[in-house]
Amino acid sequence: MKGIVLVTALLAAPATWGAAAPAPVALDHVWIMVSPGASERKALVDHGFTIARAENRHEGQGTASITAEFQNGYLELIWLDETVPVSPGMEVAVDKFRRRMQWRSTGWSPIGVGLHRTASTDEPLPWAIWKVPAAGWLKEGSNIEMLTPREKGSAPSVFVSPRYLYVDERRNLEIIRAGGADAADFKHANGTRRMSAVKVFAPSVEALEGPPTQDLDRMNVVRFATGKNWLLQLTLDEHAQGKRADLQPTLPLVIEY
Repeated sequence: MKGIVLVTALLAAPATWGAAAPAPVALDHVWIMVSPGASERKALVDHGFTIARAENRHEGQGTASITAEFQNGYLELIWLDETVPVSPGMEVAVDKFRRRMQWRSTGWSPIGVGLHRTASTDEPLPWAIWKVPAAGWLKEGSNIEMLTPREKGSAPSVFVSPRYLYVDERRNLEIIRAGGADAADFKHANGTRRMSAVKVFAPSVEALEGPPTQDLDRMNVVRFATGKNWLLQLTLDEHAQGKRADLQPTLPLVIEY
């Protein structure tokens, strides 16, 4: 099941990285908060993207989502769903989800960036984090490591997923080669296959404060920049076709492929 966790981290500590230092994390997936039911999905379909058949329900968190699947990651559209239970104590989190969904009026970022560790062991990351324990839809004993501070809840949500939720490109390629209904989720009419890069634009430098944006940018994990509004720029297949799909204003999203 796909899913998100709202930013509830401690302030990230500074880290120094040399040019040759390996990045401890890599891009896993990205998400955008949308209206209930995700009518915005039509904008993706109209540009040749397939929406995966499964709709995800995040029990205890009050959200649901759909995805556009790629070999090495996915784009997720998430919304508050009144039919999905909310666990006691999660009311504040739901309010924060709502602020993200209403980003045009609240100024909160509607964008989330999911990362995964590059090492095979869970060594401490070079930033201060706050671990979100298993609850509701999360597997017992797992947790999500948040890189965005609680006091910067309006900033982009940047987090490290638990290992069992990592995108497995090798497994995805096996599914694609096998064909059938599961493989159809990865087949896009526009011919796109892999996620190459992600860049997040914010309306101000201050809006990016919180998660270790400078480190992630320097390590070429995720790029960050300022622009007119919140915007997610997703590059697929190294922009091999030379095409550009601007889904604004329906979605704060530009896809280059």
